[in-house]
Amino acid sequence: MELSHIEPDIIPYDEVALDCATRGYLQPLERSLMKINILDDTLLPKCVLRAILNGHYDIANHIVCDNFDRAFYSVFPDGRVPAEFFATLIDSDKVSQGDQIATSLLRYLPKLDVQRLRRLIERDRTVSRSALMMLDGMYSEITDNREYPCDYD
Repeated sequence: MELSHIEPDIIPYDEVALDCATRGYLQPLERSLMKINILDDTLLPKCVLRAILNGHYDIANHIVCDNFDRAFYSVFPDGRVPAEFFATLIDSDKVSQGDQIATSLLRYLPKLDVQRLRRLIERDRTVSRSALMMLDGMYSEITDNREYPCDYD
């Protein structure tokens, strides 16, 4: 069978990119991203989140993007965020854009899921107490912005 008749668009390069980010392959990730004709605006954030979840911080720090809000659902469809994931986000030595991702994550999650995450961090002995303080500080800042959307002056 000759392969020259295969259409070049048959290979799902977006799925290949997500798999490379999950497995920690930086160069194949870059190559697959270059072959995508129309880049979905959630693909890069999904790659970053999957890389962080699997401990590939070099990939997460290599890809610079924003607007993680729509990508969280594909990674955490039920809203259950592991305590270690949040602790990794606020550790600036591991993930350079972690504070931005953590703030977006807390904005994305409903209040009950944030409370569940807080309990998980509180119970997990491997996560430092500073993660709990950071969560409380970030969330209070976010809820202050949520509670007062209009300025009545």
